[in-house]
Amino acid sequence: MKEIDFYPITKEELVRKALAYVKDKLKIDNPIAIYISGSRLRRWNTEKSDFDLFAIVKEDPEKILYGKFTSQEKHFNIDKIVIDLNIKGFSPLYKMIINGDPNVIELFSEKPLWTSEDLYRNEQSLNLIKWLNEPQGHDTVLQANFIRFVKAGAGMIKSAKKKLQHHKTIRASKDLATAALWLDYADEAIVSGSFPSPIDQVNVSEAYVLRNKIRDDGLNEAEILQELNLLEEKAIIIKEKTYAKDINYNKLSCEAKAMLSAKFVRAVG
Repeated sequence: MKEIDFYPITKEELVRKALAYVKDKLKIDNPIAIYISGSRLRRWNTEKSDFDLFAIVKEDPEKILYGKFTSQEKHFNIDKIVIDLNIKGFSPLYKMIINGDPNVIELFSEKPLWTSEDLYRNEQSLNLIKWLNEPQGHDTVLQANFIRFVKAGAGMIKSAKKKLQHHKTIRASKDLATAALWLDYADEAIVSGSFPSPIDQVNVSEAYVLRNKIRDDGLNEAEILQELNLLEEKAIIIKEKTYAKDINYNKLSCEAKAMLSAKFVRAVG
């Protein structure tokens, strides 16, 4: 198993300084969990890769009543190391899950880098975090909007095409690799019911091979176009596989959303 690469910083120092930024700089007093995300979670980071972190915070219930939800992205440096920090309260996190967003779904394939130790204030919130990382949580998250999850790869293909039209080859190449990964996730989920796990894709998936080919400099326009055509064909096949199965996806979605909503309500209480 290929471990997450934290070089040139230690996991402990990364967590400590990220927490200090959240609490001292952003004045968020109740973070619940911090996950690694992006290229390092997927094990396709390079020497130039930054650190993508995803922080889940507990919102003040009174603010939720007024529709004030915590959702922000921050960029800062730790000893010249670039940190991209995505901060979500439970409400935006819930919305991302029920929208079938692979970016957040893949987080739960790994345990958090850190979780709060304040059981007095956060017992139900921590119970949710633990459940999201367990098999029942995995199944529920995946079923909440399986169709949207399956279609996400096709959406990322469109994003790569738009960037290619503007000759942004490096960005298009990165979207291309992400589209390939999301299609691999979808295929595994359809065929074997597997939860999206970057570690399972390392060295075996088409996306991993493609990302190694891309590295930091990207592909040229002709190469990108060729890969896009192949991925579009794969997306069509995956869509056909999805609807060929005798599964009532709407029923599964309703049941999963009911379970998720109940657990999220308890978590923010």
